[in-house]
This record gives sequence, structure tokens and C-alpha cells, in this order.
Amino acid sequence: MENSTTFSVGKNTLSPILPLVLIVDDNNDNINVIEEMLEQYGFEYYAVSDPLTIQSVLEYRKPDLILLDLYMPQQSGLETLTIIKTDKRFESIPVLMLTAETDKQMLSRCLDTGAMDYINKPVDAVELQARIRSALKISSLTKDLSERNEELDRKNKEIQKFTATIVHDLKNPLTVIMASIDFVRNTLVETKQALPVQFADMIKETTFSMRDSINEMLNVSRIQQGAFKLNMLKASPVDYIEKCLFRFRLLGNKKSITIVHEKKDVPLVHYDEKCINSIIMNLVGNSIKYSHPNSVIHLSYEVHAEHVRVLITDQGQGLTEKDLGLVFKEFQRLSARPTDGESSTGLGLAIVKSVAEAMGASVGADSDGRDKGSTFWFDLKKD
Repeated sequence: MENSTTFSVGKNTLSPILPLVLIVDDNNDNINVIEEMLEQYGFEYYAVSDPLTIQSVLEYRKPDLILLDLYMPQQSGLETLTIIKTDKRFESIPVLMLTAETDKQMLSRCLDTGAMDYINKPVDAVELQARIRSALKISSLTKDLSERNEELDRKNKEIQKFTATIVHDLKNPLTVIMASIDFVRNTLVETKQALPVQFADMIKETTFSMRDSINEMLNVSRIQQGAFKLNMLKASPVDYIEKCLFRFRLLGNKKSITIVHEKKDVPLVHYDEKCINSIIMNLVGNSIKYSHPNSVIHLSYEVHAEHVRVLITDQGQGLTEKDLGLVFKEFQRLSARPTDGESSTGLGLAIVKSVAEAMGASVGADSDGRDKGSTFWFDLKKD
């Protein structure tokens, strides 16, 4: 085998199937000893004695694992480790530190910087083999897991794109239905058929609800794909929220639930109207869904130093401590149940969180417990 002050290659390096180990140590005697151990256990290896060349060496030939001396005069092992782990091309290579250091703080710094483990000097052949094989196994499993996650992420994006396409295609026939309902309703009004008019109004309201749900799904899909476009305003949200509440008062009336909008002058805040509509639709809609008849829902405001908080407070079934930990997570069914047989997907509050965060708002929920009502809120930034 051949050694030099900067680069040496083991005689096994032509084998395409053996793990390749890079030794970085300024002491050629140490390199020779470690090379003999690696050759004994069937590893490929090559070595450098000048850590300042580490990037060019790695570019020339990328190893499966690096054995890195901690103390070298040209550049410390910790500095060399930092260079390796901050380079996207090489950060995944497992690194084992070679050291006689007993200072736990220094060893901890190595691990925090990205070293997988360390081997005490003088190096023991059996320990060296075991640590290398363990590190390679962990590295292989990590690589496999990363590749699987990337594949799952790719498939998930394909599913999201496919779903968004289907949802988008639903908008066209729905638009036709909405226009047709208006025509039918006007005809019924002209012929003074009161009962059919009520059914037409119910169909129209249901269709509007379907349209809102479709738009909401499209918005969430765009958020997930990073393609959601905001139209941020700086204004008082009170009047726009009143518009959003109009339809929900009709829904509330069907369950004898009163919605009280406690209007007040509030400072100008930043918001997107589509996002506000989605949040109100889900939070107020949920309050109606889970509240008992003849109860009241309050929408109010709190002005804080940096934001305005919008609160939706109901007299419904409340939230348990467990509910509060799950409330904004996807596909979570909480302890409360709809009071009039309404359906629930477990997605509404997760959508609220996604939409709120898209426009830089935060959300939260409070409750004193079961059957003590709940308050959902979102904060809109003033500056």
C-alpha cells in the first residue's frame, strides 16, 4: 500500500461491492494502523493527511463513511466536520470521530455538529469493525427511509393534483345548477307557489354550501402545493365579517340559534377576504352544528398591542382537555356530536389552521370543559 502526506489508497479499492471508508488523520502512522484493520475486515479505504483538502477529496471520490481525527494542526476535526455537514453534497455521509478526548462537552459538540459516533484512541480493531458496520447500517436505513418519504411525498402531490382537478371540474355543473335554480325559483314566485319556493330556496342554500366547500378544497390544495395566491388588504374586518355571517344567520334560524355580532371599531389589520370567509364558514358553521337549539353564538373582538383577536363563542358541548390537544389536526373527531344529524369530515378545523397560517394569522381554542361552551379565535396582525 502507498502513503503520502495528502492522499493514500488501499489495495482493495478496485472492488465495487465493499464499503468505502475515508480516513482523515494528519498522522501517517495512525493511518497505516487503521488501514491494516480495515483491510483485515474487508473494507475499501483511502486516506488523506491534510484536512484542508477535504472538499476536493470528497468531490473526487465520495466514501460510504468517514473516520475523522478530532485534533489536527492544519484544521481541527470539528472544523472539518462542520465543512462536511454544511455541504449538501456530503452531509449524509456518516462520520465517526477518532479521539482520545475525554472531555464530554467536546464530544457532545461533535455529536451536535453531525458526527454519528466517536471511537476512542488507541483504536481497537474489533470495536472499529463493529462501529463502522453499525454506522453503515444506520446510514443505509436512513437513506432508505428518506427515499421512501420522497416517494410518498411525490405520490401525495400527485393525489393532491388529481383531487384538485376533480374538485375544479365539479364547479362547472354546480354553476349550471345554481343558475337553473334561480330560473325555477323566479318562475315559482310568479305563479305564487309558496311551498315550492321554499324548497327552491333550500336547494339554493345547499348548492351555495357545496360551492363553498369546493372552493375551500381548492384553496387548501393550492396551499399544500405552494400555489395559493393571497390578496392581502389592510382594513377593518368588521363589515366583511358581517357579510360572511348573513348566510349563517339563516342556518342558525333553522335550529333557533341566534348569532350576535358584537360590532365595534377596531384598528386596521392585514387579511385576505377568501381566508376570512373560509375561517368564518368553518368556525361559525361548527358552532351551529354542535350547539343545541335556542342557544346563542357571539362573535366579538379584542384589541391587543400587535393584533386584533376575533372570537366565536358558543354555548355548545364544549371541549375536553383531550379535545384541545387534537382540535386543529386533520381527520380528528372530537367528543362533541352534531345536534341535528349534520355530517362531519374532521377536516374543518384543520382547514381553518392552514388558511389562517397562509395569511400570517394564528388560531386557537379555549373551553372550560364538557358542556361549558367553547371559544374559537383567530388573530389578525395590525402591522
